[in-house]
Amino acid sequence: MESPKRSMTREELYKLVWSTPIQKLAAAYGLSDKGLAKTCSRYLVPVPPRGYWAKIEAGQSVKPTPLRSVENKALHNVYIGKGQTLNARSPYVIDVIARAKEEIAIQDARLASKPAAIQAPPIAAKNEQAAQGLEAASGVPKANPEKLRSTIKSFIAELKQCKEDRDGFVWCNWVKVPPKDFARLGSLFNDIAARLEPYQFSFVVGERQVGFKKDDVSVSLRVEAPRKKEVGNSKYDWKSFTYVHAGRFKLRIDGHAEGVKKEWNDTDTKTIEDCLDKIVESIRLNHIANKEWEIKARETENRRAHLAMRRKMVVQRQEREKARLAFLHEIAEARREAQELRTTIALASPCGEVSNEYHLMMDWARSRLADLEEKTVADAIQRELIKRELFQVPDPLFDPEGDPPAKKNYWDD
Repeated sequence: MESPKRSMTREELYKLVWSTPIQKLAAAYGLSDKGLAKTCSRYLVPVPPRGYWAKIEAGQSVKPTPLRSVENKALHNVYIGKGQTLNARSPYVIDVIARAKEEIAIQDARLASKPAAIQAPPIAAKNEQAAQGLEAASGVPKANPEKLRSTIKSFIAELKQCKEDRDGFVWCNWVKVPPKDFARLGSLFNDIAARLEPYQFSFVVGERQVGFKKDDVSVSLRVEAPRKKEVGNSKYDWKSFTYVHAGRFKLRIDGHAEGVKKEWNDTDTKTIEDCLDKIVESIRLNHIANKEWEIKARETENRRAHLAMRRKMVVQRQEREKARLAFLHEIAEARREAQELRTTIALASPCGEVSNEYHLMMDWARSRLADLEEKTVADAIQRELIKRELFQVPDPLFDPEGDPPAKKNYWDD
């Protein structure tokens, strides 16, 4: 193959790997067979098992593994080779981010039109702290505990109640910092909250979550304080190492805006506090993307529930058909038995003197016949139909969409 096609759909990749041995196909793309197999696995494309091509060459009939459909649009288009990855922005994400930026621009314009007294300048809180000459650590100003918002102050108080692990960290709601960094953590959250407050965001702490929330949609944050490895002195020949808390932070945003920067780290020349505007923008973008994701997730869940209900109704209709047929056979059997009893009673009627047992049997047969005749009259049949709910009007099991497609596999819902 010369200049093979690198961008394709999952269906095209599926046809390629099931029509050409993967070693030969991988060589055409300048990859190893394992590398191409990983690409197929990443896009949920099955590959031929070991021995597949040997069986084909031997003339045996081998059934390929079917390609199941996926809802994730990021998996629909495949790129083979280096230069693009699965984390590249899909058309759906690009569209979401574009609409998010438009919404943010509208919000900013609306906020700018409000009186200056109710606006919150983005850097006001940090400048105020610097002007007050608050104590700093590693060049980062600390927040005055009295100036922290109540929710942030409560979270810092919760952190102080937690026990340190053996490495000197306190873990709580995806926050992992040493006690000496509590003040800076409170300052960081307070500054972000000040910038997000004009857009109706609020700081929230939930189960295994800390972040910012608006319109019942939240964006979670993770904050860590990585340790620094230092070479220590040892009286022996080998080197000894110690790990110390360097006072640096790593902040990550958990959101669905793939392709948008979500992680920031302290460096020798820049701190996370220097990137607050970009962090706030990323939180707002991820909030809109999360809202889109939740809407889509609800739609997917509703569609699955609707399809599951329709498939359940199919089973119920089948069971009802069996019950209807059984009832019809029951009536037919009763009438057949009644006709046979009439004939038997007519032929067995005594002409002369008979025993009491014979009279009792004939009385029992007539009673049985009366029961069968009462059971098979129209009024009795109607009462039984209503009781068994075999022909309800309107039909509660009627599906205006017709019978749904049968479920082919576990994921087919």
